[in-house]
Amino acid sequence: MVNEDNIDSLITINDEMAFTAAKVNNKFIEEYPNSYESLLRLEVETMKKLGPIETAEIFSRLNKKLQESDEGKAISDFIKVNKRPKIGEKFVDFELNDTKGQPVRLSNIMGKYTLLEFWASWCGPCRVFNPELVEEYHKYKDKGFVILNVSLDTDKENWLKAIEKDGIEWHNVSDLRGFNNQAALIYGVDAIPENFLINDNGVVIARLLRGEKLKNKLQELFSE
Repeated sequence: MVNEDNIDSLITINDEMAFTAAKVNNKFIEEYPNSYESLLRLEVETMKKLGPIETAEIFSRLNKKLQESDEGKAISDFIKVNKRPKIGEKFVDFELNDTKGQPVRLSNIMGKYTLLEFWASWCGPCRVFNPELVEEYHKYKDKGFVILNVSLDTDKENWLKAIEKDGIEWHNVSDLRGFNNQAALIYGVDAIPENFLINDNGVVIARLLRGEKLKNKLQELFSE
């Protein structure tokens, strides 16, 4: 049975495996800088674990042809935009289109507390927690609680169907680029569900809030 505890455990295990894989991939890239496999490993499995500085150093070792490929350009974008804001640091602004193609800028819709939620229609754990997000949104929206969903979908039809089925009423944006989504690159998101809770001073005050953790945190904040 899927629940908050075993999903958290799975995410922790996945993160540990990803960091181990990043180290292995780094070694492979060092030994084979002219290999297309090195490029793929850096883009898909490694760069978001290492961050922009170390990624830039590794990327510089690849040959020019690989750097100028589509995958290479995605890595270059990541190096330029990735900020990976931590708890206690300022949020990073961005703008993406909503389901109707209208631009939505995070800073323009923020409330007293804003949950930046990364998800996708194909993400089972994300869909499991959506009903709880709907419940918390209804509870606190009139008190200044705002949610902005960023979808890592690549298929617009599936994205729209999931929004309707799960009853998501708040802003939902995407550029349909999967994990190369602009906001995901900025925030260093390499696994979903992922979220960032931002206060009205624009400071990230929590991450990875799901289930009871989210309910308790919102109750604490809105009862102050």
